[in-house]
Amino acid sequence: MAAIALALVCSALATDILTSRGDNARTGLNANETVLTPSFVSSASFGLVYNNSVDGQVYAQPLYVSNQLIIVNGQSQGTHNVLYVATEHDSLYAFDADTSVLYWKTSLLPTGESPVQANDPNIGCSDLVPEIGITATPVIDKSAGPNGTIFVVAFSTNGSGGYFNRLHAIDLATGHDQLGLGPVLINPAPVIGTSPFNTFNPTRQRGRAGLLLLNGIIYTSWASYCDFSPFSGWIIAYYENSLSQAAVFDSNPNGSPPSSDLPDGSGNGIGRTGPLQRSIPITISTS
Repeated sequence: MAAIALALVCSALATDILTSRGDNARTGLNANETVLTPSFVSSASFGLVYNNSVDGQVYAQPLYVSNQLIIVNGQSQGTHNVLYVATEHDSLYAFDADTSVLYWKTSLLPTGESPVQANDPNIGCSDLVPEIGITATPVIDKSAGPNGTIFVVAFSTNGSGGYFNRLHAIDLATGHDQLGLGPVLINPAPVIGTSPFNTFNPTRQRGRAGLLLLNGIIYTSWASYCDFSPFSGWIIAYYENSLSQAAVFDSNPNGSPPSSDLPDGSGNGIGRTGPLQRSIPITISTS
């Protein structure tokens, strides 16, 4: 169970955070920030506002959309400042960023499937426990679909040897998959090279880095689970308006050169820098 701690410093609209670290360069910079001065954050008016519990660990960065329409059971709830939180239990939440109210929770698990357990013998990687579901930070396009869309990759298993990474396009207002848009299975055809490094294996390739949206294309990137062989680095891209595959790149299709750590030639995974985190405090401030 993970808890999201949120500190708000005023009720005005904050800067939208629609992608990992706030921009495509992954700088984490909010160039419009004027409120979080040293004197302000040390004052009595700054501090914890609420804690919200969710159903799994939170490794993906929560994202924030201001003035977002919310629809629950077909009924408009008006516009709100909304925090979108994804969990390793393959769930996506929409919380009111100002009041902590839960507007909707969506499970991205198909019937008969569950998140992948870290101790699954086909995974066996203990740096993210106890389960693996949504790890990569989603990405949001406020102009996609009727109410805006959040694109999410969820990992699951059917318990009978099937492992699935699926790309979802979720309506920001309702929490439902966008009509006619997937989800789609991430399963690229082998690229030119020497097997098995040229073949995408969902139990050896971890989608860890945040999704990138650029010029109408969603980029997913893939590293490894604890550097267990065989693996290589992948970038797999999809058109956001159809979720059809746009491009694929394998950084090590021939499995070379071998090293003392990975004598089979595995390597060149494409992940992100910095350690994985379990619970994430969120601060939203405005000018």
